[in-house]
Amino acid sequence: MNLPILIALQWMGNALAFPHRGELPRPTSIAWEPGRATDVLVIKLREDQGLQFENGVLTGPKDITVLQQALQNASPLFKRDPTSIRADRATFDPEKRLSDLTTYLQIRSPNAVAIGNQLLQDPRVETAYLAFLPVAPPVDIPPTTPDFSENQAYLTAAPDGFGFDEGPLWPGGRGENVAIADIEYGWDPEHEDLAATQNATTWGTNYGYYAYHGNAVLGELFGEDNGYGIVGMVPDAEPLVGSPYTDAGQYNVAAAIEGVASMLDAGDVILIEQQSSIFGTYCPVEIDPAVFDAIALAVAKGIVVVEPSGNGALDLDDASLEGWFDPELQDSGAIMVGGGASPLSGHDPRTWFFQGSAYGARIDVQGWY
Repeated sequence: MNLPILIALQWMGNALAFPHRGELPRPTSIAWEPGRATDVLVIKLREDQGLQFENGVLTGPKDITVLQQALQNASPLFKRDPTSIRADRATFDPEKRLSDLTTYLQIRSPNAVAIGNQLLQDPRVETAYLAFLPVAPPVDIPPTTPDFSENQAYLTAAPDGFGFDEGPLWPGGRGENVAIADIEYGWDPEHEDLAATQNATTWGTNYGYYAYHGNAVLGELFGEDNGYGIVGMVPDAEPLVGSPYTDAGQYNVAAAIEGVASMLDAGDVILIEQQSSIFGTYCPVEIDPAVFDAIALAVAKGIVVVEPSGNGALDLDDASLEGWFDPELQDSGAIMVGGGASPLSGHDPRTWFFQGSAYGARIDVQGWY
């Protein structure tokens, strides 16, 4: 998943269209399916009802007694102060084309399905769904510490690499004046080849889950040129690292995206190293509406968001997805990256293959997988 994602960093100079959100079918009921939590419900309130949820209290212009009771154990899905979140929206989305993130709530309860089905009967609720569970990254390889830089073919010129060897010849070609936030399951802040990240700004709680994956991606970006390990592609960029886990151990990718975006400026980058699942296979993490909306607001701020398409060989144009990944209907604005077959793989070069990455009209760029 890593290398195809990172070729998108070369795409940052292109102007990005403003993200847009489509009006997709509203669920009529909730039922558990693999890849979803059984006890965490995500709710989005309609934005035309004048409802606000702050400090555990729902307020509104009409009689909301029944809705208040249904939401009595709710908490905000996005952790930052709601006043700050609304201020960002007023600045970067003044026409209100994107979602108000403060209308997302969550409830943790063993009766999440029943509560969700009750809430879907209320027209003031835009949607409700069981939260998506974390999906493990690709497996690790045994770690060693010789000099691997000669094996980094992706640094060389095309067609073997992505031409990063040309970067230092240009101003800013080593990542100067740009901050890159990598959202990872976990990482080793004391890794010997990642000195640049040891004092990096962080969001969320690093529990060290799948640290090999975080180390690999951070190394490809920021690896030290020190005679061992690897050399990063943008070693002079400012590193930020975000964990999708809150201090209470809750998995919340949407809040992580919104949180790191609040630390960045226009032109900076968020690299989302997460995927989700649907229909028993892997898919882009923006299948979660809250994640989609968090990405869209970050892009509206001028932040470049890079997102993997997932490792499930899923056809994103399939009718069963109801147009969720149809760029004519809606587009979060993230650079969606897929991986095609390598010429050395035995498959036709740059084709999609079983258990490879997702594919479809929503994919923006592709690298070897």
